[in-house]
Amino acid sequence: MRPSCKSLIWLFATVAACNNAAATLAKPNRTPWGTPPAQGLGGDSVVRALLIMGQQLFLDSSVTLTSVQAVLGRTTLVPPRDHDDFATECYAASDSLGPFTLRFLSNELGGPEHVLLGFELTRGKASKPDARSCASIGVLRDVETDNGLFLGMPVASLLKVMGRPKRSDQREYLFEFYKVQSGETGPGGQAAEYETFASLKAKAVHQRVVSLYAWYTFASYAGNKE
Repeated sequence: MRPSCKSLIWLFATVAACNNAAATLAKPNRTPWGTPPAQGLGGDSVVRALLIMGQQLFLDSSVTLTSVQAVLGRTTLVPPRDHDDFATECYAASDSLGPFTLRFLSNELGGPEHVLLGFELTRGKASKPDARSCASIGVLRDVETDNGLFLGMPVASLLKVMGRPKRSDQREYLFEFYKVQSGETGPGGQAAEYETFASLKAKAVHQRVVSLYAWYTFASYAGNKE
């Protein structure tokens, strides 16, 4: 029996809806300021997210310090002391190499919602001041950045991923990226400018990474920024 036109239309509409839903779920959270042009920034040499407990915590997206707690559990959100300070959250964990701490950061660019703009992974226990507000979450495995950086990796592997550092003294490695791109936005095709800043500071002991501090901000400006 041949299907009717009505049943074929229903079938195509259902398939299209499923494909659209799958595409929506596959897309990472974008920033509240807009979507950057198709061409990326620096390839794998820019840290955009932390992969932890099966989740991707994207920087400068819809992820906030509060929503981090929905993934890792409750902890203390320490507010900034002034407009130059950070809002922070701290967690204590361990892996096969020993204890480490995780700090999640935002500042005034993150707005009152404290949008997640940075994170720090540090080998060792939290300092005494931080320990009071640092929640323990036990053993965590496979904690790494979206471009494959992790505590304990060889410095040679770090440099292979990140490229040449802006500054280095064999113990600390600083990588910074800044890019401005032009594009179009809105139905009227109004010109927009996309500004991205990303940085990574890595510390090493005996040629092994013991600290990773990542920061990422993205903003779009429609028309003139002034």
